[in-house]
Amino acid sequence: MGDSPRAFTPLHRALGLQPSALTYVMLQSAIELQVTERGDLDWKERLPDRRNPKASEEFAKDVAAMVNGGGGMIVYGVAEDRVSSAAKEIVPVEEWTDATERKLRGWAYSLIQPPVHGLEFTPLEDAGDGSCVVVLSIPASLEIPHFSMKDDALSLRFNLWRASH
Repeated sequence: MGDSPRAFTPLHRALGLQPSALTYVMLQSAIELQVTERGDLDWKERLPDRRNPKASEEFAKDVAAMVNGGGGMIVYGVAEDRVSSAAKEIVPVEEWTDATERKLRGWAYSLIQPPVHGLEFTPLEDAGDGSCVVVLSIPASLEIPHFSMKDDALSLRFNLWRASH
């Protein structure tokens, strides 16, 4: 995605890069360097499964924790090492569609109070085989705290990584 705007993301920081567009190659580098999760960077092997009744709550919890911690990014399509939380391998997102993006935006808007605005989804494709990962950039918010819905009740989620590391 060479036409993407220049940005400085948690991935840029972890890789020691200057501001630039996000690329699939950057994710490959994160795997080679075994970049670990941190308060503003989260690896997810798969997109939330809309068939799982708890997927919407889990997504809302993850977004609320990230926004309450000052923002960051969730990368869908990167498996992590369960012991070290380091990026381990790319597991391509099977189907990224406008409908999937609308569904996730809807969950962020309806299951988080106050709603989280300004989410940016960036699909990144491998030039070689066309496999895709999706980066969700979550902005900082002036409206914190954001509460996520769980079992029809509001729940406060914070990402404690920053406070404890």
